[in-house]
Amino acid sequence: MLSFPLLFPLVLDKTGSEEIETFFSPFLSRSIILNGADLTEVDIRGVKLHRAQLADANMRGVDLSELNLSLGLLQRAQLTKANLTKANLSTVDLTDADLRYAKLIGTIFSNTTCPDGSNSDTNGLNACEAIY
Repeated sequence: MLSFPLLFPLVLDKTGSEEIETFFSPFLSRSIILNGADLTEVDIRGVKLHRAQLADANMRGVDLSELNLSLGLLQRAQLTKANLTKANLSTVDLTDADLRYAKLIGTIFSNTTCPDGSNSDTNGLNACEAIY
């Protein structure tokens, strides 16, 4: 597994998604560890984040639409006002994540651990609710 400590957002400030994908290309088949990273100024649209570890990451207002975040770890992640439209959150752990005002239109929830600890498949919603 790869680890990019908090240096990551300083190196890739406001880059385009092609540049980030090029940066990550040797690592895309492995888990990317960005725990605690501040991604608020990074354009990560189109980046493959399958199996990414983003616990405690700050992604407030970030466009995560249509991204595959499946099998990811996003415990305590700050996702306030994030755009998760059509994002794949299958088997993602969102325990204690902040989804206030997040856009969850068409978001894929399957065996997802919701912020309240419930499972998206058994909580009666087939989804995780954003708290407003």
